Amino acid sequence: MPTCLNCHATAAVGADVCPRCGPTLTVPGTTLKLPLLLENFILADRFNVFRLLGKGKTGIAYLAKDLRQQDRKVVVKLPARAISQSEELRSQLLSRVLPCLELHDDHIVRLLSVEGQESGGDLALVMEYMAGPSLGRLLKERSSGGSRGLPAPELVRRFLPGLAAALDRAHGRTIVHGDIKPANILLTGPADDRATKAKLADYGLAGLIGSRGDPVSGAKGPPSRTVPSGSAAELATRASQPSLSCLSETMPYASPEQVNGNPLTGATDIYSLGATVYHLLAGRPPFEGTGEELMRQIVSAPPREIEGCSPALNRVIRRALSKDPRDRHRTAVELSRALTDELPGEAVAAAGPAQRQAAGGDARTGPEVAPVCPPAAPATAAATAAWAEAAQPGPSTPVASQRSAPGRPGRVFLQLLVVLGIAIVVGVSPWLWRERYLELWLLRARASAGVDYLTLAELHEQKGVAFRDDARAIDWYRKAGQAGNDRAMMVLARRYLDGDRVTRDGAEGVRWYRLAAEGGNREAQKTLARMYDAGQTVAKDPTEATRWYRKLAEGQDVEAQVKLAEHLEEGRGCPRSETEAATWYGRAAEKGDPVAQWKLGSLHETGRGVPADELEAARWYRRAAEQGSGEAQYALGRCYESGSGVARDETEAAKWFRAAATRGSGPASLSLGRCLERGIGVAKDAVEADRWYAKAVELCRKAAAEGDGSAALRLGQCHETGSGVAKDEVEAVRWFRRSAEAGHGFGQTALGRCLLRGRGTAVDQVEAVKWFRRAADLGDRSGLFELGWCLATGTGTAKDLVEAVKCYRKAADRGLANAQYSLGVLHETGQGVARDEVEAVRWYRKAAEQRFAPAQNNLGFCFERGVGTSKDLPEALKWYRKAAELGLAVAQANLGLFYELGSSVAKDEAEAVKWYRRSADQGFARGQRLLGSCLASGRGAPKDPVEAARWWRKAADQDDALAQYLLASALGDGRGVTRDPGEAVIWYRKAADQGDRNAQNNLGVCYARGMGVPKNLTEALRWYRLAAERGNPVAQANAAYFYLSGQGVPRNDREAFHWFSRSANGGHPQGQHGLGICYEYGRGVARNRQLAIQWLQKGARQGDVASRQLLASWGVTW
Repeated sequence: MPTCLNCHATAAVGADVCPRCGPTLTVPGTTLKLPLLLENFILADRFNVFRLLGKGKTGIAYLAKDLRQQDRKVVVKLPARAISQSEELRSQLLSRVLPCLELHDDHIVRLLSVEGQESGGDLALVMEYMAGPSLGRLLKERSSGGSRGLPAPELVRRFLPGLAAALDRAHGRTIVHGDIKPANILLTGPADDRATKAKLADYGLAGLIGSRGDPVSGAKGPPSRTVPSGSAAELATRASQPSLSCLSETMPYASPEQVNGNPLTGATDIYSLGATVYHLLAGRPPFEGTGEELMRQIVSAPPREIEGCSPALNRVIRRALSKDPRDRHRTAVELSRALTDELPGEAVAAAGPAQRQAAGGDARTGPEVAPVCPPAAPATAAATAAWAEAAQPGPSTPVASQRSAPGRPGRVFLQLLVVLGIAIVVGVSPWLWRERYLELWLLRARASAGVDYLTLAELHEQKGVAFRDDARAIDWYRKAGQAGNDRAMMVLARRYLDGDRVTRDGAEGVRWYRLAAEGGNREAQKTLARMYDAGQTVAKDPTEATRWYRKLAEGQDVEAQVKLAEHLEEGRGCPRSETEAATWYGRAAEKGDPVAQWKLGSLHETGRGVPADELEAARWYRRAAEQGSGEAQYALGRCYESGSGVARDETEAAKWFRAAATRGSGPASLSLGRCLERGIGVAKDAVEADRWYAKAVELCRKAAAEGDGSAALRLGQCHETGSGVAKDEVEAVRWFRRSAEAGHGFGQTALGRCLLRGRGTAVDQVEAVKWFRRAADLGDRSGLFELGWCLATGTGTAKDLVEAVKCYRKAADRGLANAQYSLGVLHETGQGVARDEVEAVRWYRKAAEQRFAPAQNNLGFCFERGVGTSKDLPEALKWYRKAAELGLAVAQANLGLFYELGSSVAKDEAEAVKWYRRSADQGFARGQRLLGSCLASGRGAPKDPVEAARWWRKAADQDDALAQYLLASALGDGRGVTRDPGEAVIWYRKAADQGDRNAQNNLGVCYARGMGVPKNLTEALRWYRLAAERGNPVAQANAAYFYLSGQGVPRNDREAFHWFSRSANGGHPQGQHGLGICYEYGRGVARNRQLAIQWLQKGARQGDVASRQLLASWGVTW
């Protein structure tokens, strides 16, 4: 029975609403309504919700199992219903959480998905499940006298570096947490376990609930009004600001700007992180109290000193808790380093390389570059005044326009030596190294020797000198950038993006990159292209990425040429153009880029953007494979396996599959496993085959978990075939769907095929067509073919042969043999296109040359019968043989018939029997029938009526009409089987119902003689007539005798003469005898002894005894 996760009341089977709580919960003291789920409720067809974790003002949280990820535990958070049902609040929440889907960090609780955003219903945030406690819980346990666990300094030292690094990486994406507190820092396991990590939780959820617990909009609240500073009115105004989630456990860690309702920045998170560290070390938050008093302290009161901590450590924490965001540490990593350096006990340097790296350091720090020694300043006041007067530059003179006069650098150098000598004599005092004198000297040097602003910036950053000043250095870099120095622009861009010695500012960093890029700096152009392509720091913009890739590509940048080609191939940020993509791939490929060579080979193989050309495809695959491209090595292996563009060579195929598999290619690992399992090109080795299958599954599963649609497709194929995993069509469909939803064209086709045929899922032809259409829109040739088939047959969509031909043609132009074959069939039969047998032969040939056996067989048939081409039996034999050797049963039967009849080949009945048997063993009815006939007569094999009857029965069971006739004849005569006229009639009737004229005649004989059925002359005549009308001369003669004698029908001489004439002209001796009788006695025709003698002689020559006897009585020879 379903159970309420809140009150544990039971509900009726199938219910999704609690009978006691209803569909929502009301949060005490608020107007909030929270959505409520029942136990074992399935959310979004994927998540089985089974435990209530907690509820609060922002929403309610459940523990659930992800049914698509082997029941992995996840947390499902449902925001307050007022948020989901308010368009403004819903939009605000989505704008905050959707960017967080891209945060893949070891120290951030991952947001896995946002359900309900498209349906418009309640939103659900699905997050990574953390098994360990929160820091908030650890603090509560300590305050209540529980287990002490690790000392506070050790907790900070162990977990702060990773959290700080993660926070800075999120800031680099312009994502601010806004609600850092102990409760939002979760551990992956016990705190004292060295493997445990700390992770930041609830990214994107800050600021949605106001101070009264009511949902608020994302605006800055009502228009600001002037109130006395620190007054009750001011605090009331601040309390009404909606930008802060003022929950009881959040407020003690909130920054002054949050309380004041100002926009949040990275500095806000640094404050809250500092407040959290304060609580860990002091055992209490930096400020305590309730309501207005607490807010007043946060805004204006200094934090209390932490007893037992060194003054230096207290200074670090005070800086982090500065009221002015500009006074705080510039990055979280900077705060982390400062704290861990001052913590008592083990220093962070003693930690392992991983911890040092997490703290922002480098585990392999090299020697520092020795600082550049600046020139000595003047030793006297007079000299200083003189230098100051001479060193004033023209304020409006551009740096780039400064030119040194001839000989001036030498004079400056002499002045430097003089001043240095004076300094040595007088004694260099510390004040002489002040920045003012350095800059005066450098300005004069710039005016005389071409030193620019960049030199000033770099000298201000030198380590170990008294005048080092990072802020001044940035000012000089900015001046250099404004003067057009692209090197300075690049420095500024990196500094602002990394938060290195400046406040992190992604927009400012991008602005400097853009200035450098527009000035022609290729590194900046490449960086911008990558940023816009991946959506890093800037909103993802494929159009802008393509623009910069094109600039670089036109400048002969090979990497950009490949990227531009990929965008053109996929239609990302530009109109899709496989032709132009092939051009750019070609340029990069000619320069030796292996990725471009592999991609170009793929285009040639599939005929996208270039004519399909197997030889050219194999050539480019080889060039890339020889450079170590795993994808190309796998593709080249496929070429050798199928003989596409190269001579078929299974050993060479296995060699390239192994090379690619060794490089970590999942598809190649699958193919290598198959080769080892079946002994294709290598010795059979089931153990090694299983090892490669397992490796393939491991590789594909890992890549698929990261959103790789191609890997998800391969994983589905593994489950579909049972390669490396247990065969499981349901699981295969799940992975195919993952691949399809990731936008992989062939994954969409594979999913459509399962839906079409009901493999691993319920049959849904309409849904199948939808996926085929999506795959076709992506240019997937298999999707185009399947869509064409559905349109041609009216499966899952309206029948439309014209559209089907268009789909087949597109797939055929891309080199898909199945589509080329289908297009040939449509042209041969005139379906959807004008009948054109020549065009049919052209398409059959294209598919046949790709070793597509059905096309090879049809091409053989065209040459055998002269359809669309001149009749050519040797050519027909060639194509039948090719298809037969590929295992096509119908071609094997056709090839056997050529040997049996000796058509364009030496007659060889034994060879015929060999091919008939191969065809028969595959269950092909015609092959079984022909084999039975050979065994029945002893042609090409020992005579064996029993075995013959057995093969005829197999073919007869498949409704082969001629086999049914032959089996009935055997049953009627008792050849190879027990004589059974009754069963013979059954098989005669089955064959007769299919229109077999011989069976129809024999069935008439059975009724005429009462064999196996009661005698019935009327029924006998009916079957004789049916066979006669189909041209059976024996039946025509039998029907004529019935009309002549009046058996089963009134006597009718004219009808008798008509059927005797047709039988006689068909060469049947009994018909010729009957026609002679008609002429002799004038039955249905005027008497004519001469014509009577002519027809009786014809019958006699064929052995008709009655004709011979009559002629002998007349004295006429035959």
